[in-house]
Order: sequence, then structure tokens, then C-alpha cells
Amino acid sequence: MLHIFLNLPYPDATPYVSLWANEEEKINFRTETDRADRCTLAFAATELAKYLTRCGHTIKIGDAENTYDYEAVIRFSIPTHSGIPCAFSITPTENGCILSGTDRTGVLYSAYALAEMQGFRFISYENDGERLPGASDTLCLPDARMDSVPCAPLGRGFEFEGVLKDSEDVLYWMARNRMNLCGYRPATTALAKKLGMIEKTGGHIFEALLAPEQTASDGRTFWDAHRDWYGTPSSGDKELSRALYIQFCVTNTALCDYLGEALLQNIMGKWYGADRIDVWPFDTWGNVCACEKCRALGNGTDQALYFLSQMRAYLNDARRQGRLDHDVQLVLTAYEGTSTLAAPSKPVPENLTAAGDYVVYCPILRCYDHALSDTSCSYNSIYADTLSDWMAVRDRIPVMLLEYYNVSKLEDLPVLYTERIASDLSEWFARGVSGFTYMHFPLVNWGVRTLTQCLCAALSWNRELHTAQFLTEYFTARYGPYADLVREAYDEIEAASAQSTSWRAWGDRSMLTVFAHWDGTAEHAAAAYTPDDHLLSSAVACGYASLKRLNHAMELCTYAQSLEKDRLAGILPHENGDADNTPEAGTAAMDAVNPIELARLSVSPHIERALLDDRMGLRYGILVYRLMTELAACFDAIVKRDADAFRAHYAVLSVCEEDAETQCMPLTFHATHARIECRDVLTRAQIREPLRKMRRFAHMLRDNPTLLQ
Repeated sequence: MLHIFLNLPYPDATPYVSLWANEEEKINFRTETDRADRCTLAFAATELAKYLTRCGHTIKIGDAENTYDYEAVIRFSIPTHSGIPCAFSITPTENGCILSGTDRTGVLYSAYALAEMQGFRFISYENDGERLPGASDTLCLPDARMDSVPCAPLGRGFEFEGVLKDSEDVLYWMARNRMNLCGYRPATTALAKKLGMIEKTGGHIFEALLAPEQTASDGRTFWDAHRDWYGTPSSGDKELSRALYIQFCVTNTALCDYLGEALLQNIMGKWYGADRIDVWPFDTWGNVCACEKCRALGNGTDQALYFLSQMRAYLNDARRQGRLDHDVQLVLTAYEGTSTLAAPSKPVPENLTAAGDYVVYCPILRCYDHALSDTSCSYNSIYADTLSDWMAVRDRIPVMLLEYYNVSKLEDLPVLYTERIASDLSEWFARGVSGFTYMHFPLVNWGVRTLTQCLCAALSWNRELHTAQFLTEYFTARYGPYADLVREAYDEIEAASAQSTSWRAWGDRSMLTVFAHWDGTAEHAAAAYTPDDHLLSSAVACGYASLKRLNHAMELCTYAQSLEKDRLAGILPHENGDADNTPEAGTAAMDAVNPIELARLSVSPHIERALLDDRMGLRYGILVYRLMTELAACFDAIVKRDADAFRAHYAVLSVCEEDAETQCMPLTFHATHARIECRDVLTRAQIREPLRKMRRFAHMLRDNPTLLQ
């Protein structure tokens, strides 16, 4: 064990470290740069002290007092405030090292990186998600100066959903994994700022601002008072029912003034703490305005950039007038299903470049069986072309990639895209994408998706990550002696996830969309049931194959968990061959007088919990895939006019429905309002209504046996 001194570069640090580390609520992080630096550095020192203490070392934090009594000295440097944001260095010295960064966030990351060198791993914020190396009599340091620079300097984070965006634990986990882009929440904004987070808000904000039925200032509806604000369809005839299905008229000066003022009021009001504002178009995949002025601007992206430029000009004017007291970045989408997916055909407005505004590229319907750049894939070919075109203008407007590894249609299924994530992110960061985020980050019940979170974090920092080594370390840290067993299970899950887009996507080609839009008749089933070119005519066979893989994965995880239960019970030996001491620990735990003491005395079954989380997600996944596959089999029988096959598959489907009826996924989040609820599997998987229609059809067939003849 070592006596280690953590040296902060501030006079009188010794008595005030704890105070400085926790004064984020009192700091204006936009204007009090020195105080903000001190807060984050003091916090970094307390974090490093916490982890080094867990290694058995004796730690003191203070200023530049005599340090000869200490066996190692770790010095924190004042941030340089120059260079790529969040970059850091660890420089070895004769008796320790120097932790430095281009900003306070970089210094914080250097502290966590040093903890990682000692063997700590920050796998999850859930269920004992940290891995500790145990006691040590050494301090692991790099042999030479180690510099670390993010490959995604624009930001690395997640698209949060639901009220648990307020989770402090999530923010800590993100910082420890060098993620820095999160949703803005007033309750956690001070902590987020201390951790160096970039906070953003907004989104598809214009549906509410332009709701046609709302009341205008003159008492009329917006539609009646401001019909000229709404986009003109190519037919030329505006319809109230389609008002939000055409993007609004971006060349209407009065509209731009109204939206600019609304944006300003929100920034100075409920969004005051946010650093970036998502200014996204209607979430309706509609066409752009076809009026003469809008068409003259160029393609849909040219129109969207023109509008963003108008919002930027409005905010710049407000800043000069003193109506806006801080700078914000504006974020536009290159959005699936709209003409904004394409790169601009005309120069990017200068004021957007000067302000550092940027675009998020959103391939929501992409296929995960093929690379994003695969031009031979019917889903991905458009992304390969359009994202490449965006790279040609990235010097004028940076591009962030927004992925969909947990998109809402997946409904938290235990999908894995490990190979695809590794190859895609490495490629596109190398080609010029400068930021990363994905929808929707799960706040609870990560299960197998823990790997997705960790891999995204690692790759968005280092695109040259040695993925094979990363995976080996991940499975060893999370599953210990069962690493190989669980890795085999994960390979099965990943193979089962390959056609997830074909099964469950927002587009018209997915099986879920077919099920949802079916009118319940045999005639419509024959017209609608056309598996895409990935599934072809083998949707049912593909579903059964995925089920076989998922069930095998469940068997492997169940077996691993049974072994771990036996080990914890003292039936099996530890990895080192010693008998388990769990019974003694349990006896000691009986003497605990409060929950904190109980947690300290009890054995931490982190491997068992990880396997249980995986199994819970797998059970849900198996239920959903059974339902989807048997629904597809019923459709297939209807199309083939095979009444006997239909009855056989419907009988199985009914059993599956009964099995799923009372099963729940623990939590569901709503992005639009503050509510958390439990949902049964049928509702959560969006299958309840298709099942009702299939039940109705089964009764029709019972009453009319010749229906399928």
C-alpha cells in the first residue's frame, strides 16, 4: 500500500477540497471559468482518491505542501483552454504523474483514465456495475506521456427519453466513460455542468408551435389566421388535415419572426441552462413547401438550412440587443423520410458556420445486417450516398451521426449490433463524422444492451479501438469465469438481431407495419403481406431461426447463472479454489444496523445480477419473437389460402398470447410527458391490436370454413 498525495494547483486547497468539489450549485459555469475549473478539478481529485483508497492506498488531497513524506505524488494541472475539447494527458514523473487537459473535462477524464489503469471498470450504473481491482501495493502509470484525444469532438452521448433523464447515476457513468452529451434537465444541470456535460434540448418543437387548432392573437385558429404559414403541397391546395404533413413555409417572414421569438423565449426561459437546441422539422416525414419562393431556395436541405440561418440571425440580433445573454448552438436534422436527408445543393449559410451550428444525420430505417456504407443493401444504399455527400460540406457545417440501436419500434428488445457498431463507427469517424448519439438510451434494465452502451462510449472516443480486446475484457469483467459461455450466448443474440429492421421498423416495409395496417380481411392480407428483399418469402423461417438462437442464448445464460448461484452458496469453489465464505458474510450481515452497513457486509452478487438482467431481457425478446413469428405464419397461411395451416399456427399463437398476457417489462418512458408505467408485453411490443384482428379473422373462419378456399 502506498501513501499518495493528490496535489491541486490552488493555494489553501487542503481545507477546502470538499467544499470546492461540491459547490456546483453556486457557480455560473458560463461566466465563472476559473471557479468552474476549480470545482471540477477538486471533484476529480476526490473521485481519484475514492478509487485509489479502494486499492488500499492512503490518500491525501491538498495544495503544494511538502510531499517528501509521500511515496507518490499525482499533480493536477490547470486546464490549457486550447486544443480539442476534452483531450487529456497523463505524464509520468519521477515519483508519480501529472494529470492535464485542454479543459476541466479533460482533467476529469484523466483522473478516470488513471483509475482504469489500476484495473477499475465502469460497466454500468446499475446493479454493482463497477469492477474493482482489489488491494495493490503499486501505482500503475504509463511508461511515457500518454495523450488521449476524442475522435468525436463535437459530442458523445445519447438521446434520452422520459423523466429519468434526471438520474445523477447515469451522468456519473457517462463522465467515467468519457461521454459528454446529455439531455437538459433543470434538476441535474448543475451536476452535469460540473462533469463537463454539454446539455441539449428541443427536438421536434414546431408541431406544438404551429398546431393549427390553437388560438391566434385575434381569437381565430392558427389555421384561419395564418394559413400562409403552412407549407404548400405540390398540388397547390392546402388542407387542414394535412397541415403538419408538409413542412412549413420557410420564406414567410412573419412566420420566421414568430418562430424566432418563440425560440428566444424558450432559450431564456425553460431551456435556459441548455447549451444546444435541437431545431428539428415536423416529425411527420412530410414534403417541403412547394411555393415559388421556397422552391427557389434549392432542395429540401437548402430550405431547412435557410430556415436555420433565419433562426441564427434572429438569435444573433437578440444577443447584440441584450435580449439573449449567452450563446447557444442550433442543431438541424438530416432526417429520414424527408428531403433533408440529402446534402445541400447550395452553399451553407455563413452565419451557421460562424456559430458552430451543426447537423445530426438520422438513418432511422437503416439495416443492421449490412454496413451503413453498403450500397448493395436496399435499405442502406441511400445512406451510403447521402452521408458521403454530407462529408463533402463538413468543413462548413459539422455532422453528428444519430443512430437507432434502441429505437421506439424495438421497444427495448434485447438486440445486439456489436459487429456493426464497431465497423460503422470506425469507418464514419475516419471519414469525417465528428459526433455521435443514439436513440433511445435505456435508463433501466440494460441487460445485454450494457455492451452497446460501453462499446458506443469506447468507440466514440477512440475509433481505432481494438474491438476484439475490448470485448474480451468486457466479458471477463462482467461475467468472470462464465465469460466464454456468455459470449457464445451474445453471438446467438446478435445473429438473431440481424433482421430487426425487417421485423420492426417505422417504415412501410417492416412486418410490424404490415401487421398494424392490416384491415383483417384475407384480400388485404394477400396484398399487404410482402416480406422485404431481406426476408423475401422466408419471414417465418427467419423468425423460427431467430427464436432458436434466442432460446439457445437463454439456455447458456441460465446455465451460467445456476453455476454462479451454486458458487455464491458455497457449493462450488471460487476461481482461486478456496471455499466460498458467503455463509460467514451472511452471518455478519445479520448484525447490520442500517442499510449502508448491510450493503457493506453482504457479498455482492454482481455476476448473478448481470446474468439475471440478461435473462429478463431475453425472456421478453423470446415472447415478442414468438408472437411476431406466429403472426407471420398466420399471414402466410391466409395468403396461401391454407385453412389447416392457419388453424395450426393460430392455435400456437393463442398459446403465445396467453403466455405473454401477464408478463410485463418493468418500465416504459414517455418523451412527451412525465409518466412512468408498467406495460404488459403485448402492449409494449405493439402487438395487441394485430392479435385482436387475427382473433377476429379466426372467428370468421370458424363461422365460414370456406373463407380461405
